[in-house]
Amino acid sequence: QQDPSNAAAYRQNTATFLASLKPLLATIERIKSDYAGTAVLYTEPVLGYVLTLTGLQSLTPVGFSQAIEDGDEPSPQDTQTIEKLITEKNIKVLLYNSQATSPVTQQIQKLARQNGIAIVPVTETLPTNKKSYQSWQQEQLNSLLKALQSE
Repeated sequence: QQDPSNAAAYRQNTATFLASLKPLLATIERIKSDYAGTAVLYTEPVLGYVLTLTGLQSLTPVGFSQAIEDGDEPSPQDTQTIEKLITEKNIKVLLYNSQATSPVTQQIQKLARQNGIAIVPVTETLPTNKKSYQSWQQEQLNSLLKALQSE
């Protein structure tokens, strides 16, 4: 309304943008239909919205992810909870922020590997080798889907 002479271009750009999200939404729906309720852990809630949309269940103690996000050491109780979930194989996937690792997150990854838990690196900012938001997010979703499909 404020720029009527360009309204058609705005509508076209909006349609193009929305169409570019369709593959992402399709992958989210596939994860939701096949894996809703599946338990996962994360070091930081980088894909928190995705977990909500897909119905995946995070068993991560809030204190653990908050400490990692803040660059602090998580409490021994939260770390013990994480380790127990991994060693008892109560989770299917560990998501970790590959842009913010620490000795704690590296140890959690090592423990997950030793216990056959799928590990998915995720990033919170667009990596330099990605051309678009859509390709970046699609790659992360594809990695998550592949991990969920693993036995």
